[in-house]
Amino acid sequence: MGRPKNFDEEQVLEKALQLFWSRGFFSCSMQELVAMMGINRFSLYSAFGSKEGLFNQCMRRYCQRGKRLMFQPLSRPDAGLAELHGFFTRLAEVAGSEKGERGCFMNNSLAELDLLNPEAQAIVNRWYADMRTVFLKALQRGGAEGALAAEIDCEALADFLVGTVMGVWSMARTDLPAAHIKRYVETAMAQLPQPA
Repeated sequence: MGRPKNFDEEQVLEKALQLFWSRGFFSCSMQELVAMMGINRFSLYSAFGSKEGLFNQCMRRYCQRGKRLMFQPLSRPDAGLAELHGFFTRLAEVAGSEKGERGCFMNNSLAELDLLNPEAQAIVNRWYADMRTVFLKALQRGGAEGALAAEIDCEALADFLVGTVMGVWSMARTDLPAAHIKRYVETAMAQLPQPA
């Protein structure tokens, strides 16, 4: 029987998430992780198995939070163009604020994607696949309600919107003013009719 944990796993996971989000997987040393988390190496390995296991847990935690905070309105069965516009309005606000300066953890991880472990790669790819799915469903609902012209290719537009999200988070990590990010999003949203 193993020794009981003498730390709050949720708290130490959140601390690791913040460090990985700011620095990436490869720039974080084990020494930095245990110092940030306030636990020793033995406890880290006992709880998470490895640095990779810890990183994967952090990614899953981020995805759960992101889906709850950003994608919940788009995940409703009746979500359409209004929810799509609402999502991109919120995205521009967050990305253009001080909170957005670190970018998106998933988007940041794309820079290391080929070097990450297969599970981490799958988590990142699933994040963008799920994003595309909620965008596509909202577009298809808009089409079914007659809000999109019949010639609009919803599949291609969903791909474009996923690329827009990637672009927004890349811009957020630069010194570009928030007004530029807002204008970029508005230009992308011009591809969609305004919701009724």
